[in-house]
Amino acid sequence: PNHYALTFFKRGIMDFYFKEGTLRKKLLYPPFNRLINLRFEGNRHELVKECAHKVATMAFELKKQSEYQDIHVLGPAEAPVFKIKGRYRWQVLLKGERVKVLHNFFGDLVDRVKCPTRVKFVIDVDPINIV
Repeated sequence: PNHYALTFFKRGIMDFYFKEGTLRKKLLYPPFNRLINLRFEGNRHELVKECAHKVATMAFELKKQSEYQDIHVLGPAEAPVFKIKGRYRWQVLLKGERVKVLHNFFGDLVDRVKCPTRVKFVIDVDPINIV
């Protein structure tokens, strides 16, 4: 009952709209930026974690290139729902204001990804949720 969304929504939709827009802009969330969620899933926790860390390290290295300095890399981190049906889940979130630059960054990153076949690599462009 104390969540800002409920408080602002009770005052009126426009109050909520402006508060949410300000927050989304500050956090670099859509519609002000674009997101790509990279999720790693598998039965062996250490293998999944290692793959997520490896990809995040590659992303931070790639980000050093001048054309990718505006890309934000978050993670690796355990997914909010860490384990489903015996499968462990980790993720890396990519944020960028310019769609073409973010997609080019992602393409360059994917070319370098070499995860074991036992780790499922899930790509979600503009995810609805990151659970």
